[in-house]
Amino acid sequence: RRLTKLQQPVILASNELAWTEEFLDHVRRNGGITNAPTRYRHEEVKNALRTELHDKCAYCEGKISHVSFPHIEHIFSKSKVPELVVRWDNLTLACQICNQKKGDYYDQGAPLVHPYNGDPETEIGFVGPMARSDGHGAGYRTIVKCDLNRGELVLA
Repeated sequence: RRLTKLQQPVILASNELAWTEEFLDHVRRNGGITNAPTRYRHEEVKNALRTELHDKCAYCEGKISHVSFPHIEHIFSKSKVPELVVRWDNLTLACQICNQKKGDYYDQGAPLVHPYNGDPETEIGFVGPMARSDGHGAGYRTIVKCDLNRGELVLA
């Protein structure tokens, strides 16, 4: 299902520009994101995302607290699009498995289904518990990349 963004947390609205510049400065000085500041993990940001997603993963919709700790997920990878590192509309929650499987995937020409701006309900369908798509496009890439037919999800 398509998700709806709630209001940006005050801490993020107040610090977005400074935190973005801090991150970009680190990338410039160090040639990458290794050991970069993780201000986006602020508890106020995480709590707002938990509320927004009802503690569910933006990709598989599994209840995160049942299986792991929530991961703050960058819809557009922070390593590929670092200027969006703390943009509220680029942050969501993912379960550990979806986050790890998606990794730093970002391809403007072959995107995954965007959980807020995309249309997951038309891109991904279900036959029983199995996620299905038309065999190409964003729905197919999302199913494959996030492994949405992994055994644990199918059984759940």
